[in-house]
Amino acid sequence: MGRIRRQTRRVKEKNPHLDAKYYEQLYADKELMPSLFRISASTEKEVNRTWEIWKKYCALRASDPDPLQRLCNISVADLRRYMHWYLDKHNIKKLDTFYVRMRYWRMMYARKMYEKMDLIMAAEMKSFISTILRVEYDLSETAQVKPTMSVDDLLQLLHHFWALCTDYYPVERQRVQHALLILLMAYTSARPGALVEGSGYYNTNDCLKYKDIEIFEVRDSECPSRNILIMTVTLRIMKGKRNKGSPPKFVFHERDDNLAFCPILHVLGLAFADDAFASEWINCPEDLQTFQVPSHLQSLPLQWKESMLEIPVFRRAVSEGGQVITSPTKALQYATIANQNLRLGKSTGFKDPFRFYCLRRGAANAINKIATTAERNQIMGHSRAEIYDKYYINQVVGTDTQSAYLGTPSKDALINLAGHMNLTRDPEAPNSIRPDLQAVKLDPEVQALEDERAQLRADIIAKFGSIKSAAGTALYDDYCTTLADLRSRKEQVRRLKLDKDWQGYFKNSSIRHIDEQRRGIAYTYTEVTPTFIFEERERLASLLCQNRDVMEMSEYEVYENRLNALQDIISLCGRREAPRQVFRQAYEESIEEDPDLFPISCPGAQCLFCLGESSLCHSARTFSFSRRDALIRHVSGHLRTRDWSKNPSCPHPVCKTKLDSEMHFKNHAAIIHNIKL
Repeated sequence: MGRIRRQTRRVKEKNPHLDAKYYEQLYADKELMPSLFRISASTEKEVNRTWEIWKKYCALRASDPDPLQRLCNISVADLRRYMHWYLDKHNIKKLDTFYVRMRYWRMMYARKMYEKMDLIMAAEMKSFISTILRVEYDLSETAQVKPTMSVDDLLQLLHHFWALCTDYYPVERQRVQHALLILLMAYTSARPGALVEGSGYYNTNDCLKYKDIEIFEVRDSECPSRNILIMTVTLRIMKGKRNKGSPPKFVFHERDDNLAFCPILHVLGLAFADDAFASEWINCPEDLQTFQVPSHLQSLPLQWKESMLEIPVFRRAVSEGGQVITSPTKALQYATIANQNLRLGKSTGFKDPFRFYCLRRGAANAINKIATTAERNQIMGHSRAEIYDKYYINQVVGTDTQSAYLGTPSKDALINLAGHMNLTRDPEAPNSIRPDLQAVKLDPEVQALEDERAQLRADIIAKFGSIKSAAGTALYDDYCTTLADLRSRKEQVRRLKLDKDWQGYFKNSSIRHIDEQRRGIAYTYTEVTPTFIFEERERLASLLCQNRDVMEMSEYEVYENRLNALQDIISLCGRREAPRQVFRQAYEESIEEDPDLFPISCPGAQCLFCLGESSLCHSARTFSFSRRDALIRHVSGHLRTRDWSKNPSCPHPVCKTKLDSEMHFKNHAAIIHNIKL
């Protein structure tokens, strides 16, 4: 009886209103279309971009400009015409690149037509690309060179980065961030988009944040009386698993033998610079030694402030109040760090371009030697094992096949050297190659655009009197478009010429060296140690770039080195270098001046705001402009965001006069500080 009652309870009570008429009326008042298959935000961006390109193509035919109608009635001939037009209008050199662009076109077609392209039409597209277009447009089928960066290459890169590199960073925190990004890329084999704001996700602020990093104080397993730090980093936004699933968590520990290799040191430097720790007792590096792990616990977590959890660790430089600062909330974008990588690789002297994927491939090959396939897939974020075999395995065979066949001991050191980027590195290359400005001027396309711009400018002047007066007219729009095309072409020619000269230098350098030796020309390369603007850089160059034997060092020496390096990193994060063209002149003029001397009556062409900016070096603070109009333009950038309602003080480092308006400031600057604006 009980069993019958239980079965009765499971029977769902029928609703008499759910009849055939009910289901016929369901959604009857709505015009529904099939649901679109889900794609990532970055793919959606590319599909939308392809749609805009298709609209431009359709607009060429005045009789039938509707892009949707053209898609609906697409024919083989029209599709072929589009592919010809696309290749004519875009700088496509690789066959695989064009395949990808057309794959986006097919996705765009499917999302606009709510159906996939006919299989016969798709097969015809692929066949036409691989035969006719490949030959006609000379589309290359060769793969791009994929250099792999080993630990020896990384050591050379970091030594150059800290001890020799003079590359410009608008804020010195960007330099520290760059070093930490290099380390995390090498240790996690992550894609760049897992750490910074990827190109497909610009302005989303989705990147590595403080909430993804945990730091613990634990007992040293080798010396239980000593406490050390470990750190975990969760890669929350890996490709295909963005903010979902169980992201991998990587564990890092302190390195005292070479501080440049220690990611915890860099993270602590950024955290102290951001005042990110929740405890009121952790305000400086020395505070980390004032507490211990309780005896009943295995670790003591160092918590972040609640307000810092959603803040990106790597942030971009922005302009505010006429000066460049590190944004308090906006994430660093991939395009910025990618350009910095290329610049760093060239200044180091690497023949091949340095990109983050050099580190990712190097880490993948190192991980493959010790991890199982499943572990490697988890670390790399791969869904299939064959992805590594196809795209990441080192092009240089890592086995001494010659010795294997001969049955002799393998020459592992020589085989490894052949796979290093250091094999072709030449530190003289950066100073031997200079931009060829004449090549830019003589380029036929540049000359044609220059003539077109000059003609448009003459037409505007004749008709409107000035360029600014023509704003909003078709002639003005044509002028702006031509000017943009001219700048783009100049930059393209400059880069192509520089790349050609770079490859030519490495091609001929060995011939030159042999010729010099045979002719008896004595030459010895001497590494030039630069003079840094900031004393923190000077000290870090020696602290971070030493290989130490920790076993021969006392515990106090290890602690002192680590503490000094951390203090200098924190201090460096607050420094800012003036734009190079200003700095070079200022440095030469002001190098002998007393850095503590800021007279009330200034030379007539100094900027009071820069004078009071302590993050700048002394030479940049006391820089004098050569012309008064240049000073006025510069100061106007500072004044643009000034809030006079708060009665700010005079920016001069000594003067504390309260100011209530821009006119008050200008009068004060002229009367008290001898600066006429």
